[in-house]
Amino acid sequence: MIVDNCSMQLVKNPSQFDVMVAPNLYGSIISHIAAGITGGVGMTPGACIGQNYALFSQGMPHTGLQLAGKDAANPGSILISSVMMLRYLGLPRFADQISSAINEVLEERKVRTRDIGGTSTASEFTRAIIHHL
Repeated sequence: MIVDNCSMQLVKNPSQFDVMVAPNLYGSIISHIAAGITGGVGMTPGACIGQNYALFSQGMPHTGLQLAGKDAANPGSILISSVMMLRYLGLPRFADQISSAINEVLEERKVRTRDIGGTSTASEFTRAIIHHL
């Protein structure tokens, strides 16, 4: 893979890609570009799946020190990662319920954290998702 060409193609026509497998450095570069295209780090899930273990976390970890104690960090990435974990564990019904609730909140466009164009707090965003469950 030529990562600079891949990066340009990803920005130009992201729908041409389905699944990408890359070494750590290239994967980080590509995932940062994908986060920018899709709305930012707050909505980017992550997973590392190996032969014996799986780890699910937000896709773009950062310290977020400026958000500490302000109820401002978008919980979307960890919630979407949780959906991926539930599917991995063979619990698709629960994954579908949470995924649908997240999608409904986003489609309504009423409750959004600042990083995705809104003014809502993390708690308000989470409560809206819970309301749709």
